[in-house]
Amino acid sequence: MSRGNRIVLWLLALLVCAGLGWYGVWFFDNHERHSRKIRVDVSPQARRNPLLAAERYLLRGGVAAESVSGRELIERLPPPSDTLVLRRLPRALDEARLEGLIEWLRAGGYLVLTPSGFWSEEEPGHPLLEELGVRLVDGCAVTGDSAEEEVMTEVDAVADPDAGCDCTCQEEAGDEVLDDVADDEEEAGYEQTLIEVEQQFDPLTVQFRKGRYLIDSEGLADVSAGSEAGLHLLRYRLEQGAVYVLSDLELFDNRRIGKHDHAYLLSILTEGSRKVWLHYSLDMPGLPSLLWERAPFVLSALGVLLLLFGWRLRHTTGPRLPAGGRGRRNLIEHIDAAAAHTWRCAGAGGLFSGNRDALELAWRRHHPLLNRMERRARCEWIGERSGVAANAVERALYGAVERDQDFIRATAVLQRLTVGLRQKRERK
Repeated sequence: MSRGNRIVLWLLALLVCAGLGWYGVWFFDNHERHSRKIRVDVSPQARRNPLLAAERYLLRGGVAAESVSGRELIERLPPPSDTLVLRRLPRALDEARLEGLIEWLRAGGYLVLTPSGFWSEEEPGHPLLEELGVRLVDGCAVTGDSAEEEVMTEVDAVADPDAGCDCTCQEEAGDEVLDDVADDEEEAGYEQTLIEVEQQFDPLTVQFRKGRYLIDSEGLADVSAGSEAGLHLLRYRLEQGAVYVLSDLELFDNRRIGKHDHAYLLSILTEGSRKVWLHYSLDMPGLPSLLWERAPFVLSALGVLLLLFGWRLRHTTGPRLPAGGRGRRNLIEHIDAAAAHTWRCAGAGGLFSGNRDALELAWRRHHPLLNRMERRARCEWIGERSGVAANAVERALYGAVERDQDFIRATAVLQRLTVGLRQKRERK
């Protein structure tokens, strides 16, 4: 390359670098970087499991955790070294399972739960909560009849008589939180509670739903916490285990576990457990997923069997032939079609196996001495009378027919043997 060309290339490179530098300075002088949060839709897994964020939080903190649904975990309890968080306690619990749950607690199991509904005299609560003396009452219930007045009397025994209640009355204990609402409107339905924790200088700030308060009717709880309006947390010791009863577990849901000290409270309640089981629903999974979970090999074998059945069905029937004309066929065409079908399904041997057996039987019937001969001697005797070689007779009467040529040769020999047998009959 000449010196002049090199100088031109260097000048072009310097111009390109200068242009890029000028564009960079202009870009950063005329543009600013801003961060903006965009709220995306909730994933199907988080929509199905309201305790998914709690599970991720515990796993990130080094605690083994797993979210489950259905009734299997309640029927088959985990080891006593684990903690079971029940988002909804099933009412239909027979006496044997209730005794098993109590024995599991006494052996060292920890249970975190909330009552599934408000207490009333007409409808008793869960047997476990009734045995502990826990009652969930509606602090905003309108006092009308005598039963409601008794409930309000028990609330007044725990709550401050001067404390007002500005929440909206609820008829049932729900677990769903309204979506897409402002933070100030959402916080209006909750009241702030300070919970004292051992070895902690500052109390935990937790927000429970308004209008849901716990009553320790038997006085068996060793730890209780709540606001001025009523109690929200009770702890009952059962030998080596314990039961934590909360007025609601919405503070551990995906939308609220990140607020205040909710996540820290969950870590304190599950501290020292080998594994934490987060039971978020009593609904059983679908039948296909349940079968795949219980018997994956059976389903796999069934799928393979269906594939083999479909392949066998296609192999047996074969491809579809084009529809022929609707004109009437003659006898030769019918014979030809029947032979083609037999050839396709049974092979060459199926076409004349019956004919050669009948022909051999006819030779033996007219010549009984053939029954006492061996196969080779019999073929030589028949070949001498019909003028056919013994090897050809043996292949036609006893040989395997696999190819088209074998079928043609054997058919020709059978025809000659048939003619020879007729000639013997006519001579007689």
